[in-house]
Amino acid sequence: MKKVIKTSNETKLAVSQEVPSWKRFIAYMVDWYIGSIFTSLPMVLIYMKVTNTQDLNTNLFQYPKQYAILAGCTGLGFALFYYMIVPLVIWNGQTLGKRWCHFKIVKEGYDSIMFKELFVRQIIGILLIEGALIFPSNLLHQVLSLITNINLITPLMYVGIVISVLSGIFVIFRKDQKAIHDLISNTKVICVNNAS
Repeated sequence: MKKVIKTSNETKLAVSQEVPSWKRFIAYMVDWYIGSIFTSLPMVLIYMKVTNTQDLNTNLFQYPKQYAILAGCTGLGFALFYYMIVPLVIWNGQTLGKRWCHFKIVKEGYDSIMFKELFVRQIIGILLIEGALIFPSNLLHQVLSLITNINLITPLMYVGIVISVLSGIFVIFRKDQKAIHDLISNTKVICVNNAS
């Protein structure tokens, strides 16, 4: 079903309300890969500098104690840039994966995504609730475990896997193809004819 919407610059775009599940999966894989590399970059550089090695290590428990939290928080900052700033400021509702696959995140009424909805979708929904399948979530679990001295990684990973699988089932079987993060943020993804 096609619908014409107006973007903030009043350019008309023909959009399809439904993004095929396979297209969402491809975009997810691109974002998983690029987001993981981008998040890991400062961590790896800190580890290499501190240990004077060429090891590409992202396991904070193997870092010198005084640098583990610094590396983890820096990595999380890079993740926030990729998953929040890029779609909010740079590519209007698109991460690199969504841009390559020609779809974007919008509010339920087709308005451009704003900070609040993007924060609920990307940070609360994907990073915290569904988070078992992306590296920044694992990194957050490592940082929390280091700060609290409690192993939160394993239980949060299992809970996240269950919720992520359920969210994937939602995308496949719901008529509106909304994942859990779309439902809690009142957003959806739409195809666009160009990478706006």
